[in-house]
Amino acid sequence: MLQRPGSGTQLRTCTFGCVPVRDDFDTRARLNDLAEAISRALGIPVRPHRAPSPAALAHAYRAGRVQLAWVSPVLAATDEAFADATPLVRSVRQGVSRYHGVIFAARDGRVRRLDDLDGAVAAWVTESSAAGYVFPRAALARRGFEPRSTFGAERLCGSHGEVVRAVEAGQADVGATFAVYREGDPARELVRAGFSEDGTRLDRFRVLLTTDPIPADVVVGAPSALATARGDVRGALERLHEDPVALNALSHVLGAERFARADPGELRSLRAQLGATTDLGGAAAG
Repeated sequence: MLQRPGSGTQLRTCTFGCVPVRDDFDTRARLNDLAEAISRALGIPVRPHRAPSPAALAHAYRAGRVQLAWVSPVLAATDEAFADATPLVRSVRQGVSRYHGVIFAARDGRVRRLDDLDGAVAAWVTESSAAGYVFPRAALARRGFEPRSTFGAERLCGSHGEVVRAVEAGQADVGATFAVYREGDPARELVRAGFSEDGTRLDRFRVLLTTDPIPADVVVGAPSALATARGDVRGALERLHEDPVALNALSHVLGAERFARADPGELRSLRAQLGATTDLGGAAAG
């Protein structure tokens, strides 16, 4: 049985929470499919929890309303809500469990290279987003483009989809999102990115900068909930893609093709790396 974090009361149900890649009717239906597939795998009822933002998901997890959560590695490594969480599995995309962040611009926009960034409007996901904020800002700073002094304005959009829409609509000159390259190599073909999730062609945008590799998103569980069933939960999630309905839902809701076993050491390493990162300043919400 799963237990509510911080409580000795056993629960007969579990809640799986995430911030979906997109938010529409079809995605909500597929999230229900994913929860039902996890339920079949674990042998207990699993409810879906669609959070509007990473902060809202962290709050739900902290409050015990979510026992399993699909989160960015930065959120898992830095938010105190997940300090004692157990990394179970990580997302696999295009055969690899790492991805990159990119700074991108509309191909017909005024920004064509990094030297055009002065005074530009930048769109970010959230301050906890690895590909949509932390890694791109750090990469810019290493190249001499300190975000606070480079950009004329900055916006926090809340999701990768909203970042793309802001750039498409001309509300932002550049945006930050995730990117998946062939075999995880940025010198090879770009096969998926935040600006291709809604069917938009990759060639409508130009990539200005690619970050260092980022550990893939992870599913974490509350230690008290997983104390006796950790192996079963992890194994069930690893096999989830064998269910055709679950495979379809994983792709649509999470942008993943399957889950692979997570290495807790990756989060510890990322936590140390982020702790050593110079403060790059926050963006204004918008």
